[in-house]
Formats: sequence, C-alpha cells, structure tokens
Amino acid sequence: MKRRVLLLVAGAALLLLAWKLPTGWYDSLPRQPDTPPLPLRGVDLLRLTFLLESIVCVVLAFVAWRYKALAPSERLTLKASEPTRDLSRSAAAASVVVIAFIAAFLRFYHLGSDLWLDEITPVVDYGHMPWVQVMGSYLRTNNHLLNTLMIKLSIGVFGESEWSIRLPAVLFGIAAVPALYWLARTVLSRWASVGAAAMFAASYHHVFFSQNARGYSAYLFFSIVATALLLRALTDDKSWRWVLYVFAMVLGFTSLANMVFVFAAHVIVSIAAVNAVHRQGGVANSLVRRLAVVFAAAGFLSFQVYAAPLPEMYVLVSKLYVREATGYAPFSREFFAEIARGLSAGFGGIVPAIILAVAGIIGIVFFFRRNAYAASALALPPVLTAMFLLVRGLSFSPRFFLLLIPLAILTAMSTVQASDHAKRAGIIGVCLAAASLLTLPAYYRTPKQSYRAAIQYLDGVRTPDESIVVVYAASEGMKYYVPRVAKGEAGAYHYSRTLPSFDSLVAPPKKALVVTTFPRILRADLPDLSERITSEWRPQRVFPATVGDGEITVWSRK
Repeated sequence: MKRRVLLLVAGAALLLLAWKLPTGWYDSLPRQPDTPPLPLRGVDLLRLTFLLESIVCVVLAFVAWRYKALAPSERLTLKASEPTRDLSRSAAAASVVVIAFIAAFLRFYHLGSDLWLDEITPVVDYGHMPWVQVMGSYLRTNNHLLNTLMIKLSIGVFGESEWSIRLPAVLFGIAAVPALYWLARTVLSRWASVGAAAMFAASYHHVFFSQNARGYSAYLFFSIVATALLLRALTDDKSWRWVLYVFAMVLGFTSLANMVFVFAAHVIVSIAAVNAVHRQGGVANSLVRRLAVVFAAAGFLSFQVYAAPLPEMYVLVSKLYVREATGYAPFSREFFAEIARGLSAGFGGIVPAIILAVAGIIGIVFFFRRNAYAASALALPPVLTAMFLLVRGLSFSPRFFLLLIPLAILTAMSTVQASDHAKRAGIIGVCLAAASLLTLPAYYRTPKQSYRAAIQYLDGVRTPDESIVVVYAASEGMKYYVPRVAKGEAGAYHYSRTLPSFDSLVAPPKKALVVTTFPRILRADLPDLSERITSEWRPQRVFPATVGDGEITVWSRK
C-alpha cells in the first residue's frame, strides 16, 4: 500500500509539472542569430516526457511487480578460460592502483597550458548562464552537457583557470583506467588486464583527451563502464548491475550525444545474447522482457535530458556538419592525412603506427574468438557512426571514433594472450605502455594552441602606431587571453570576421599585424579573405599546436 501511495503521489506531481512547467527560462534562451527555425519547441517535448512519466507511475501503482532473478538457463553463458598461473587478485588490485596513480600524474602534469578554441567557447557561452538554461540550450555543438555543468561547478569552487576548467575531463580520464581493467576482465586474464590498463594510462591520445575540457573522456569512461555492466548483467542478472547500467548510459548521453551509437550497439549485442540463450536450449522470453525494460528506461531518461535542446541540436547539427570546415569528407585525402598525423603523434612516427594498425587488424580475430559480445560492443559504435554519417552526408572527424582506443588496446592484449601465457601478456602490455610514454614529452612541450606565447610575441614586436587584426577563428581565443596576458594596449587588438571589415582595418597607410589560426576553416568559410591574406601578407611567426591545424600565425604585410 505504501508503494502504491508513493507512486500515485509521484504521478500526480509529474502531471502537475507537465501542466504548470514554467517556460520563461526557455523563451529567454540565447540563440545563434543564423539558427534556422526550430521544428517545435523543446519545452513542449519536456512537458511530454513528464506526462509520460506520470502515466508510468500510475500504471506501476496498480501493477504487482517484483524483481525476480532469471534462472541460469535464461541467462547468457560464456565459456571462461582462466590461465592456471595468473596474477593473484590482491596483486592485480595493487597494480591497478599504482597504474591509476601514474595515470593521474600524466594527466595532471602540465594541465595549466593554454586552452584551445573549443575549450574556451563553452566557458564564454555558458559560464554566466543559469544551470537550467545550460541544460536547455545548444548554442554550439561543443556544449557537452555534463562537462559544461561540471566546469561551472569546478570554476565556482576553485576559480577560473586552465586547470580548473580541465579538471572534470582529467578526473574522468583517470577513472577510465581502472574501468578498462574491469572491462578487460570479462575477456582477459588479470595479467593481460593489468597490461591493458597500463597501455590506457600511458596512451598519448587518451592523455590528450583527458586534458581536453570537453566531454570525450567522460564519454569514454561511461561507454566502458556501461559495456562492462551489460556483459556482466547478461550473465548473472543482478538487479544492481541493471540499475547502474541505466545510470551509466544516461550519464554517457549527457557526456556526449554520440552515446546513441553505443546504445544501439548494446541493443544489437543483447539481441545476439537472446539468440544465444535460445540456441543453448533456454527460455529467452524473460531475458527479452528484462532487456526491454532496461533499454526503455535508459533510452527514455536520456531523451528526457535532451528534450529541451533537442530541436536546436537537430537543426544545428544538420546545418553545421555538412560544411567542409566542421570535418572531412569520408575517404578524402585530407581525412586520411589527419588520421596519419594523429597516429604518428601517438605512436612516435607513421611507420610504427602502420605496423601497429596492421597488427591490430589481425588481432581483432583473436578478440572476437575470445569474446564476440565484448568485441562487438566496442567495434559496432564506430561502424554505426560511420554508417550514419555516410547516409546523412555529414562530415567525418577522428574524434567521432574514440572507442577505437580501448578496442585497439583490448585487441592487442587478446592477440598477445592467444598463446595462453598470461604473464607474458602483462609484461608486453607494460612494455608497450613504456614505449608510449616516449611520445608524451613532445606533447607536453606544445600547448593545444599557443595564445599566451603569441600575445607575448605581439607585445614585443608591435610598434606604437601598429594595430593587431585578429581574423575569424582566432577571435575567441585572443579575446579570452588578451585581457589576461597582454601587457600592451588591449585597444590595439581588433577583430574581423569578414573581408570588408578586414580591408577597413588594414587599408594603407594603416600599419597592422594579422593573426590567424585554423587556416583550413578560414579557407572553407571565407575563401576570399583567406586568399587576400596569403597573397598580400607573409607569415612572420608561427606558433605550433597539438590540435590539428590549430597553429597561430602572425602575418606582416609583404
């Protein structure tokens, strides 16, 4: 009776919320001036979700339902082949703790280097916006909701600085290392799982994204955790695993909308598991009902999180990701060149990257043989992402395929462990991690974008009658750092986003220095302005960046 009363009260409260939900906060949301008309109001979608939740609560109030664990014949059965001389549980736990501390050091080290464009704009756009409006708006595609909210919290506690802005990404990056060990244990020995954790801790690419104040490290963390929970819940059907799976999936969606492809992959893997139960002679109906409830809960709650900004997300993504500047055409030379640049940076050169890529392709066979469900859960999201982008005619970007990092690591460890020599697998994993460490000093030496060095240089070379014209994509970063770094006159900096305004700022006899970044974006969006700069101005100083195409160039008139 008490349960029924609580559910009826919750249903009534949700119904009242759907009816009386205030809309002033939504109507006053800032919009980009060139945003296309929205197909519907997001606040109305949010009302609908509260109404549906109200109906569910009322139905549950009159339905007698109790959780009952599935019988062994109704669950997925996996053949586990543990080596006879594996690392002990306590030694493995101690190793993972040490590796996690190493991962923390690598991710906190040099955390105060310059922010880059996509780290700056969420702080500028949402830093002073109320929390409810942050959750309901989508000014740019880099509003990774959970990360934006946690950055606001971090800045509120520690003040605004590079390290506090990156702190949420760092914490998720550290947590992902033991999470990968936990996932690896569904497939590998303790030795090999420790090796996998060590490789992840020292991974150039994972360190990079752990020090990138965006939602990618959280997305990787929740993808790994949700995958591990699903694989274990399919075999033991513990209720707490299913509950945590729903929470991990929802938080993954709030980290990055790309989680939809992980969700779809998990549905496909679960269908395969149901089929396996049926082939094993078990009754799969109960498992089907369990999965239907779990996926419905995870999908609905994730949809509810994005209900308010969803219409704006749809029009912005449809508009932006068909532009050349937002990504690369699939199978284009530029796309493969960007992949090669990232791989060579992470593996110490293009030749080692190619060797490891070939070994990984061969090793995927061993991974699938060892556990097809785990391999599919990690391999399918990149495949589904690529299929979706191709069908919709949208741009590709290497960051859309980050789950290839843990997939590659587990594939490598599955290949090494194919001989069933557990200790050798762990040692090789640690050696590969040590080799990966050699690529990090070059990464630490170069900021993602060198705004501070560029401003200090400009302060030193600018003459009193010379202005500084900052062009297009360089504007946000310079506007953010000039008040913090510049010792000269801040009024000397002028910002241009069109060819007419540029011409008016540099027309002779005016003296000027010009600042640009992301030349590919400038060429794609403003080809006339890009051509004017390259034909009439010469590069005077280039400040390198670890973000592709993010170097800052100072130009002087030819």
